[in-house]
Amino acid sequence: MKRVYAPALDATKEKYVGKVLPSKKCGDFIILEYNASNDVKIKFLETGFVNTVFATQMRLGAVCDYMKPLILDKGIIGAKLTTEEYKHKAYKNWVRILNRCYNENQRHKHPTYSGCTVSEFFLTYTNFRAWYVKQKNWDNPDFVLDKDLLSPKDSKVYSEETCVFLPKEVNSLLTTTRASRGDLPLGVCKPRKGGQKFRVCICKDGKNHELGYYDNEIEAFLVYKAARENYLKEKADKWKDFLDVKAYNALMKYQVEITD
Repeated sequence: MKRVYAPALDATKEKYVGKVLPSKKCGDFIILEYNASNDVKIKFLETGFVNTVFATQMRLGAVCDYMKPLILDKGIIGAKLTTEEYKHKAYKNWVRILNRCYNENQRHKHPTYSGCTVSEFFLTYTNFRAWYVKQKNWDNPDFVLDKDLLSPKDSKVYSEETCVFLPKEVNSLLTTTRASRGDLPLGVCKPRKGGQKFRVCICKDGKNHELGYYDNEIEAFLVYKAARENYLKEKADKWKDFLDVKAYNALMKYQVEITD
């Protein structure tokens, strides 16, 4: 059967194509094509992002520019995602990272994330996802994304250079518990009531082990430092066959600092 071109569609094209309309949240857009009521191609003037929308969405301005920072005014999705993609582990992790760094309520609840930022590359989800699924152990439920191991001690940036997947038990060893331990160095406890010596403890596999009592906190810390670094090497060897080589090497060279 020969297809008959609908005059109504032709008139609609003439009415809309080339016209600039405002969106509710993403600025003005121009209509590039009107192929059908469910196939209208538009282009956002600010970013140049091209999207295909329904005619109703177009007329209401209920259209989305996925190249604008829509997530906490920072995160750029980068493409029109499917429902399944929003459920992907990479997307959930990406949003979690953005919340840690830029959600004031989250930073108030978890002050350890104060000062954390996200690299320009990671601010775009499509970049993050492409990187994410290439990483060793990204789909292993026993591993979590870590930013601390490969970062300089004074850095708090989630980036393609500083992030790596680690076993949960190794990741937990990199926390410093600074907020709960006060001014004392890591691993050092104040003398018990009536005592004068500083106590040293280390937690291994969920159990506390006392490492002795020492006259000053510096001496006590050095004992803890040696024990913790050796323990990290033990864990590195335990997980060697699973770890990214960068993570393994970093664990074997890890230095516990008195400023941690």
